[in-house]
Amino acid sequence: METITMWKKILAGLLILAGAILIFSSQINEQYLNLQAKQTIKEAHSVTPEQIKENTEKTLPGPQEEALYDFSQVEPVGLEESLDSFLIRLRQAEANMEEEPVLDEGSTTSGTTTAGGSTKATPKPQTSGTTQPQTAKPLSKYSKSYIIGILKIPTINRERGVLKGVLNDNLYIGAGTMRKDQIMGQGNYPIAGHHMRMWEILFNRVPSLKNGDKMYITDKNNIYTYQVYANVKVDESETRVIYDQIAVQKGNPVLTLVTCFNRNEPDIRVIVHGELVNTQAYSEATFNGLK
Repeated sequence: METITMWKKILAGLLILAGAILIFSSQINEQYLNLQAKQTIKEAHSVTPEQIKENTEKTLPGPQEEALYDFSQVEPVGLEESLDSFLIRLRQAEANMEEEPVLDEGSTTSGTTTAGGSTKATPKPQTSGTTQPQTAKPLSKYSKSYIIGILKIPTINRERGVLKGVLNDNLYIGAGTMRKDQIMGQGNYPIAGHHMRMWEILFNRVPSLKNGDKMYITDKNNIYTYQVYANVKVDESETRVIYDQIAVQKGNPVLTLVTCFNRNEPDIRVIVHGELVNTQAYSEATFNGLK
């Protein structure tokens, strides 16, 4: 009897420990993502207009270019996935940045707004002994090769780097464009970001945006000001929300933000539309002072 009681206590202790690990691993992961996103913003502010133009216009060979916008490969963010992403970006940055991006094997073009759940097949690189000073430069090289703008939303105290495509490695550090033919300040310009549990992480507060809130996006040539006019929930299959017909219907260029709603409804997306109300020349002082 005493042996049974002892094992029950051990089992209870293990269950408590497992629960604590799950809770703290999630918090550690989100703090790690926050640090990555902040670093990406610093890099976005240091990227030149010429580099942004080059990143925007750069085209990869057919299948690789299409894979940049393959929604089916987008995965929920866990600690393992974000660490894998860190290693993948490190490997790619240390290689030739003109080569194709590191993508999941078997990716195909999908017809959903965003989706998750696919299994990553990219082999993990060997990174034994890698330290932060060693990784800072190559990781900066990775993000700067994909950065094509900066998104700023003062009402929710949010500023994010905008990167080309919805590669998981992009969405773990910022927001990603959703169509290869989208042009900032024209038509419908959709960008996606992960909705996290912690208040300050990635696109967490995007669902709280209200009509009239201002959203700013820049390519460092111009600053485009959009005013929110719609905040709706749709099924992930509602792909029409990212195409130019939305702007045609509105009669003005539109900025569209796409994010998940919550973990309990994985097929639901929050869609925030804003219409273009102003365009002005970019300067760092002007952009930093936007409210």
